[in-house]
Amino acid sequence: MTIIFGELVTDFTEYFTPGSTVTKAEFTDSVDTMCLYFVYLFIGKFLAGYICIACFRLSGTRISAALRLAYLTSIFRQDLTYFDALATKVPELDPAGKMMGAGQAEPTSAKAGTAGAVAVSITTHSNTVQMGISEKASVFIQGVAMVLSGFVIGFVNNWKLTLVTATILPTSILIYGISIPIDIKLEKAVMEAHEKAADLAEEVLTSVRTAKSFNAEKKLGVKYKDLLEQGKKAGLRKSPVSGIQYFGIFFVIFGGYAICFWYGVKLFQQGEIPEPGTIITVYFAVVFAVMAFGAIAPPVQLMSKAASASASMFEVIDRTPSIDSISTEGLQPEKFPSGDLELRNVKFAYPGSGEREKVIVLGGDPDDTEGSEGMSLSFPEGKTTAIVGRSGSGKSTVVGLIERWYDPNVGSVSIAGIDIRDLNLRWWRGKIGLVMQEPFLFNESVFKNVAYGLTGTEWEFISDEEKLVMVKAACVEANAASFIEELPDAYETRVGEQGIKLSGGQKQRIAIARSIISKPQILILDEATSAIDPRNEKIVQEALDRISKGRTTITIAHRLSTVRKADRIVVIGAGNVLEVGTHEELLANPDGAYTRLVHGQTLLMQEAGEEDEGEEEEGAAKTEAVERVETAQDTTLERATTWGSRLGIARGRAPVGDEEAAPVAEKEKAKVMGILHSVGLIGWEQRHLWPIYLAGFIGCLGGGAAVPIQAILFGKFMEGFEKLLDIDEFVKRQNYWALMFFILAIGVGIAYALMGSMFTSITHHINAYYRLEYFENVLRQGIPFFDAEGNSAGTLTAQLNSHPAALQELLGPSTGLMLISTISILGCCILSLCIGWKLALVCICAALPFLFFAGLIRIRIEIGFAKDTAEVFEESAQFASEAVGAFRTVSSLIMEQSIRDRYDVLLKGHVKKAFRRSALASVIFSASESMNLLATALCFWYGGRLMANRELTTYEFFIIYIAIIQGGESAGQLFGFTENIAQAAVAANQILGKREKNPPPPGGPMPAGDSGCEVVFKDVNFKYPTRDTPIFRDLNLKIPAGSFAAFVGASGCGKTTTISLLERFYDPTSGRIEIDGANISSLDVISYRNSVSLVAQEPTLYAGTIAENVRLGATTSSPPPTDEDIIQACKDAYIHEFITSLPDGYQTIVGAKGMGLSGGQKQRVAIARALVRNPRMLLLDEATASLDSESERFVQKAFDRARVGRTVVAVAHRLSTVQAADVIFVFDDGRVVESGRHGELVKARGVYYQMCQAQALDN
Repeated sequence: MTIIFGELVTDFTEYFTPGSTVTKAEFTDSVDTMCLYFVYLFIGKFLAGYICIACFRLSGTRISAALRLAYLTSIFRQDLTYFDALATKVPELDPAGKMMGAGQAEPTSAKAGTAGAVAVSITTHSNTVQMGISEKASVFIQGVAMVLSGFVIGFVNNWKLTLVTATILPTSILIYGISIPIDIKLEKAVMEAHEKAADLAEEVLTSVRTAKSFNAEKKLGVKYKDLLEQGKKAGLRKSPVSGIQYFGIFFVIFGGYAICFWYGVKLFQQGEIPEPGTIITVYFAVVFAVMAFGAIAPPVQLMSKAASASASMFEVIDRTPSIDSISTEGLQPEKFPSGDLELRNVKFAYPGSGEREKVIVLGGDPDDTEGSEGMSLSFPEGKTTAIVGRSGSGKSTVVGLIERWYDPNVGSVSIAGIDIRDLNLRWWRGKIGLVMQEPFLFNESVFKNVAYGLTGTEWEFISDEEKLVMVKAACVEANAASFIEELPDAYETRVGEQGIKLSGGQKQRIAIARSIISKPQILILDEATSAIDPRNEKIVQEALDRISKGRTTITIAHRLSTVRKADRIVVIGAGNVLEVGTHEELLANPDGAYTRLVHGQTLLMQEAGEEDEGEEEEGAAKTEAVERVETAQDTTLERATTWGSRLGIARGRAPVGDEEAAPVAEKEKAKVMGILHSVGLIGWEQRHLWPIYLAGFIGCLGGGAAVPIQAILFGKFMEGFEKLLDIDEFVKRQNYWALMFFILAIGVGIAYALMGSMFTSITHHINAYYRLEYFENVLRQGIPFFDAEGNSAGTLTAQLNSHPAALQELLGPSTGLMLISTISILGCCILSLCIGWKLALVCICAALPFLFFAGLIRIRIEIGFAKDTAEVFEESAQFASEAVGAFRTVSSLIMEQSIRDRYDVLLKGHVKKAFRRSALASVIFSASESMNLLATALCFWYGGRLMANRELTTYEFFIIYIAIIQGGESAGQLFGFTENIAQAAVAANQILGKREKNPPPPGGPMPAGDSGCEVVFKDVNFKYPTRDTPIFRDLNLKIPAGSFAAFVGASGCGKTTTISLLERFYDPTSGRIEIDGANISSLDVISYRNSVSLVAQEPTLYAGTIAENVRLGATTSSPPPTDEDIIQACKDAYIHEFITSLPDGYQTIVGAKGMGLSGGQKQRVAIARALVRNPRMLLLDEATASLDSESERFVQKAFDRARVGRTVVAVAHRLSTVQAADVIFVFDDGRVVESGRHGELVKARGVYYQMCQAQALDN
């Protein structure tokens, strides 16, 4: 193009030079020929551009998909030591607070190990990488090609002029060489802060019921804000760096004009350049090269972001774990070794992290080589061995060593004398069936969840029909077939995220079926029946006893009635074996550890000596109820049974009157706002940033004025060649215009620096503000919102990262560049019309509409593409987050390859859809990019006609040409932002759409009182809209103020649903619940919840210290709890002594989701959190299910003290925990079938008596 342009300039100057011999016909013929060359260039650029953009876009999508797949694959390749280390790298909950005089730990980065960080990497980081290697990479390569070709043309025409002009490149390289490393470092700090925020968001969203029950939304919002502030501070430090980069590149571009003109005139004066066309050819060759170099700047910035984003991903991808789950190495015997499973002289400690000391668990300190021997323990082949002991004694750690989640520091684990480290890991895990204390089910059908137990076995690839036979048989053995067959789609019923559509007992039975379907040689049951009611527990336990025969079985239990028949019972304490024997042998020692555990669980089976006739009639009256319970099918799905690591979602539920949010349907029908409306609204909301915007806008005005001013200066410079009379005067005149270009370079550099620094600053203010608002708005939603199909924790976490990032991408320097482009277009058009309206009008009307039309079409295509991309990657983030959250389940089922394959299918579907979108978008984009060549041809062709007729001068032509063509380039740059506009439009609607449109009127205050409150259920009916089966049918019960009430019954009978209603997660379908005579639905939900505390079945602790987690339970209406308050609450929960024994005491970091503590320890911290707010009503949903007998007895004493002056409502399967209740309500099929005290109900020999019989240890 520059060569053709130089030839045209020569033709123009020759034609207009006084005394020229060029005729009008020769001039027009020459111009027509050159214009035809521009048309050929348009065709070539369009085709090449289409191929380039389409290929890079598709390859970028494919590479991004491959990166996501490799990342997820590597995540599931890691060992648990890696995850544990990352889980402890968390910030504290309350940076302002200190405890016990201890300084606070310095928060470090939680990289890619937790589910939230994985969601960030799968979405935000991967999207950044995709943008950096797709279209932006093609722009970078095109820019490099233009730089090289421009300088080649320049050197061929005049090497001296080109060489002098090329001195601008070292300057640019120096500026970027210094600034880019700083930029990358700061960008990495921003991303690490956002990863921490994502981890917190994922933790909170997976336990949203816990957060709401403690009114902790604001507290967690403050913590989330603190993390965002860390990222914002690092981002604001990037602002001057961005300004320097923009100054450097644009000062160099316009400064290059000055150097080229000045030295070109000098060479022309010396006769080394024969004609002005050579100067112009070199000028445009170098200018286009330098402009291309400038166009490289945004892609380079984005590629630097992509480099930072990919670094954290490749850190995981390239990491080789010490225990490699996908390794093919190791022995794989054809026949399973015959012999005992043994732990020999084992010492094990969880590794420390940072300042955290290692936690010794088994056998003593591994570094103590002169100390006592480690733990030795054998599991005889074909026998059942039970492990019992206090919480934190090391029971579950034994499971971790057998599963090879960890390797012992000292000693070995062996099977038939073979060290399991010598066996292939997948082969070994495939021989083990594991049921964990907190079972995890995938959001798949019941059939698929059970069939996952066949992964890695000889039955993995049999037909679905054959699998279904095996699945049904396993479910029958696990006593799960009856309730499964009553589900709407039986075995094809989807269980919801983490099995939320099933009760705890139903989940547990499906998990048992999954563990036994492959007929494993070793069966490990880690509290396998803890969530099952007594009747079903007895049936399932009998099934497990049958299954265990002839198989090496390891049972870990707190409920000792489940291990009575074990061949050997091992009592563990402080990481060592205390006692070994059968149930009877151990009970023979009255002072033994096992005996003390048994006494803690003994039920008082009181019977009357001689029953009178009335009592006999009462017993007979209960027969019908007993029979109904014994034959009841688990058709009622008790929703929201678990609250800790579970999200608390039942798919498809509609709201039942939650006061915290408008109905989901209304939100779904919210009007979609256009980009101008949404961005305008955001701009109005950010009025405090207007001074920064004003400064940036001033910079935009300067940047936008650059091209019109450049056109005038260029026209004046070209005019000088026509008036070539006196050489000295010519040189003086031309040097003056060169100096003007240098002054313009300084002004433009300052303008772009101002724009870049101001708008970069704005981006990080915008990002932090709308991330926080989005997080707070999501938490403000009622529980029905989280029940909706598209609102899983993984999806919402991904949106929390991607939507504000899309706004940031648009409202930052991109906005500044779009403003500059708009100002430049308007300025160029006005200038052209003023100089030569005929040529200007033709060029503007013929060229610019095509550019705008192509851009508008591209915006529509990109918006559709952005929606599709958002949907698929939110889906992939949800999938990845769910799978990572179930890491132990995935590894025990050796599902790593299955997870990878499923994710691969998901990504391939996206790539296929992206290809179709990219094909059309690339045509439009390439056309808009190439249109300037047609505009150039039209401008020269029509301009040549006007000049031939002397209607236009050279000066006027070049002003119009530079203005129109450069204006067209600005339009092309403007539409280069269409992808950002499309993504921001989707993001803005999502963020603003979460706002509460019609907040409900505030309710009344909680009735005053310092003691417990009376609770009355009056004709309460309740059902979930997705099920026809009601949970409650005319439920009536009364709990006197200050009493201890217990709810017992079979799994799925509705016990925990009462907790949901008492916590105001839902309102009854009909009927009413009264608190001290006030309708609960009319009370202000925050005021009400401040008077209530919840201890859930699966406790949730948040990343941070123990003190911070306890402090989270404080009410929002009272002063923050003192250190003494926290200590007292922990003493009441019998966790104080354990906490003070830790190296960091109350400042001990518990890890993500409290994974640094055992189940019982987490439960007691959760109990302390509930007690610290001194509630009027205490709700206990299986609050002691994870505790050993000794700890349970202590906690029961704590509850006995805590219930004084307050109402306690407890849901329990372990009946020994509710013997002392003032009233026990026995539920069946949504109704109360019995009620009374323990002794009264036992004497009645009804349903409750049968349940007690199933749990009695002395039967």
